Amino acid sequence: MYKKKIISALLKVTLLVVKVLKGEYSIEEFVNEYGNFYYYEALDGHEADDSQKRVLDKLHNVIEFHEKVQTEIVDLTYLGNGKKSQQYIDAGLISITEARKRLEELSKRYDVEELMKILKN
Repeated sequence: MYKKKIISALLKVTLLVVKVLKGEYSIEEFVNEYGNFYYYEALDGHEADDSQKRVLDKLHNVIEFHEKVQTEIVDLTYLGNGKKSQQYIDAGLISITEARKRLEELSKRYDVEELMKILKN
């Protein structure tokens, strides 16, 4: 049950990444829909029992990819605009343009298509 649930959740958000890469989703839509996925699903394993941890271990590459999507892109993306946007960028947040660039680079590094194959098997 847990394995099916976690794979389904990972597949859903990995498909979101693919949609952004194909231009079917904007970064704003992606960030809003992705939300706090990594934390919500407790993918770091802090809530998992031993059998659940084994499932997470088998999905290590996919989970590591989503940890980086969460912490290096979604958590840092500034979706606002206007006069104060540079202040947010200066404070360490990233622009929508930078978020897309990072998502593209991360997707290449982790081979998002290969991650999709792992989830579909």
